[in-house]
Amino acid sequence: PYNNLMCGIFGVYQNHNYSGTQFIQSLNRLQHRGHESCGISWVDASGIITKKNLGLIKDNYVGLEFNVVSPMFCGHVRYSTSGNSKNDDAKKIEEAQPLTGYHKRLGYFAVCHNGNIPMDTHDTQNIIDNIMSYESLNIEQILPIILEKYERSFNLLIMTDDAIYAVKDRYGTRPMCLGQVPARGQGQGCCVSSESCAMNDFSYTREMRSGEIVRLGGDGITTIYLSPNSKRAYCLFEYIYFLNGESNMNGMTIDMFRYSCGIEMAKNDSMKTTNKLKIDGLIVVGAPLTGIASGRGYADFFSLEYQQILEKKEGTTRTFILESTEKREAESKRKYTIEDTLDLEGKRILLTDDSLVRGITLKNIIMKFKNRKVKEIHIRIAAPPIYNRCQYGIDIPTKEELVANTVDITEMAAYLGCDSLEYIPLPTVSQLITKENILCTECFTPDPRLEF
Repeated sequence: PYNNLMCGIFGVYQNHNYSGTQFIQSLNRLQHRGHESCGISWVDASGIITKKNLGLIKDNYVGLEFNVVSPMFCGHVRYSTSGNSKNDDAKKIEEAQPLTGYHKRLGYFAVCHNGNIPMDTHDTQNIIDNIMSYESLNIEQILPIILEKYERSFNLLIMTDDAIYAVKDRYGTRPMCLGQVPARGQGQGCCVSSESCAMNDFSYTREMRSGEIVRLGGDGITTIYLSPNSKRAYCLFEYIYFLNGESNMNGMTIDMFRYSCGIEMAKNDSMKTTNKLKIDGLIVVGAPLTGIASGRGYADFFSLEYQQILEKKEGTTRTFILESTEKREAESKRKYTIEDTLDLEGKRILLTDDSLVRGITLKNIIMKFKNRKVKEIHIRIAAPPIYNRCQYGIDIPTKEELVANTVDITEMAAYLGCDSLEYIPLPTVSQLITKENILCTECFTPDPRLEF
């Protein structure tokens, strides 16, 4: 099914008109969450207007400018998945978001969705159809029914002609936070976003709670419902890979979390009694961009030299979210570069990376270093091994494609062509976020518990 998986959503309410350019620039800060399409809905005197395009925001809005003003905007960037790779462009644009619906009492409304509700049909359209089916109820009566009906995972923005409603599923799997600016003459402004990094014009207030529905309107941010059946199962892979390093989650920046992962990997190496790594003389390198913070943490623990020898080529994208093996292979080969003038012959390199999924990109990086005649290359992965697909919004490939299922951990270094490889243990990385059992770690668990 053509669902919504890992996307970025952003919504703004202002009592006075807000600039479309400001909105586009904020939505652009969520571009890392989806590259296939981008869409915006806003309100004017004629009602709700929606504009959707394939591709990146910067390619559709020259100079990130959008000459529209409105008191309300909601926007969406879509994650490209293997499930939609065969769809033609017309179909992709049609199914890009925001999607719209019509309700007899409510009128027209727009919906943005981040997540994945396991079902055999288009999950966002299913939600819209459900909203439209409750003809005698108003929106604040309908949304709690929707929230309790679907288990997970979904974050929703529903924009009407006078408010924006944000809905977070009862497990809180995907991140979504709130921001606001103080009242200033013409009224209060507030926003809702997949990540705090997009809040260019707003101050981060808090994360939305599991099972919470809020209204963004003339009175600011108001909680209209909090489910009595809520649990917490925050996606660990969000912290490891998807979230922008500048984003704030549960009281810390993601870069600080990733830096701490590097510290823990260094501690693990320092405590080993067999096959102990010779630390002296290592040059630490972080794979851009999500492996850099952990590399700096590793280097700082041992007082080692950190060098950003490996660079990401401008214009390349995250290989993980590309929709075919051919595209991932091609992109991984051109994605990274090592400065030609650097003399690496005889050097000993330790590379930190955020995760190891198929091994395609990492194999190519290792080969690039070997071609430069390094003496040794050691790999440290700031995530546990990935064993399972995700049902709730991460487009992890089939179990057979996951390298942890096809190569024994003890043979992984030889398979990749490096001198050593270590993962961070699951309990260690989980404890860096919280000491409570509130994380969804299904993809990292060989025999996952599906109930929490």
